Amino acid sequence: MPQQTPDRQSELNSPLTLPCGQVLPNRIMKAALSEALGDSGHRPSDRLETLYRRWASGGFGLLVTGNVMVDRGQLGEPGNVAVEDRRDLARLRRWADAGQSHGSRIWMQINHPGRQANPLAGRSRPVAPSPVALKIPGASAPQERDEAQIETLKSSTVNQEMKIRELDADNSEKDSTIGDLQADAEIRKAAMETLNQEIAENAATIAQQKADLEKVTKESAGRQETINSLTEQNARYEKDAKASAAEITKLKADLAAQAEALNTATTEKETKESEVKALQEELQLEGKPFGS
Repeated sequence: MPQQTPDRQSELNSPLTLPCGQVLPNRIMKAALSEALGDSGHRPSDRLETLYRRWASGGFGLLVTGNVMVDRGQLGEPGNVAVEDRRDLARLRRWADAGQSHGSRIWMQINHPGRQANPLAGRSRPVAPSPVALKIPGASAPQERDEAQIETLKSSTVNQEMKIRELDADNSEKDSTIGDLQADAEIRKAAMETLNQEIAENAATIAQQKADLEKVTKESAGRQETINSLTEQNARYEKDAKASAAEITKLKADLAAQAEALNTATTEKETKESEVKALQEELQLEGKPFGS
């Protein structure tokens, strides 16, 4: 690995003032890791304090914690630390002190895992703004939260932040204990506003789709009525056609009978005419006038 130049080393070791006002002693940061070192009650453990004290001794300017959950029933994985109330402030303070033991700053990463929650770790079904499951084999669909429940979750996140801030009040001689969460809170607030907007847009889309479906259903019902009417009309036409066919058949039979009677009458007439002619010829041969 190429050696850092003195200027580069000096820059890395120089303090950094952030837009939120927080001043980091240098520009070396430990990114968030999933330590999973919370105890069985999801509190900071002695091992977690030891780990952050050792990281702080390494000269980091900023230590960012792994996810700290706002709900013990909604965990990303076993061993997550969770803050719901004041019960663990003493342990949290020791964790903060360990992370700042050599002048480092420590920021807590507040989290709700949503549909990524591990049901085996939290022993409850994941909850999320929508019932869409992760595209992972075996992942279960989360329980959908409505707007009121989401607002409750937001309140719990804010309450957690306020409890963390109490550590600063109790240790006023320190610049910061868990770090300035203002920037993170603003980001989360903007994310929640975006989420609320998406929920409203989805609700409007669903309402429009419902209206379209009702319209199509109504049109379909109208078409079905027309089909039923045409079917009934066609049945009447078929019935009338059968009746007309029967009447035509009867008329044909009558005409055939009349033709047969006419033929018989014609034959009888021709026979009579033949007999009359024969009689005339016989009388003429005898010299008798016809009709005497």
